Order: sequence, then structure tokens, then C-alpha cells
Amino acid sequence: MGTDEPFGTAVRGLKNHFEVFHDEQHPSHITLPTL
Repeated sequence: MGTDEPFGTAVRGLKNHFEVFHDEQHPSHITLPTL
């Protein structure tokens, strides 16, 4: 959530902007936690 609060008990969130590129020159990925 971007607040440095412990995962699983965090109650605040911050607005973020993420840019994901979709080409060979800019490889990127997103890791999403699942519960």
C-alpha cells in the first residue's frame, strides 16, 4: 500500500501511478500478492 505499515494489517493507502511498458526494450512486470 506504500505506507510502510505491516502487510495484512495496514489500513492506509496512498495514491500511486505505475507505468508498465509492453515492449522488448523495456521489460517490466508486476508482482501482486495473493491471500
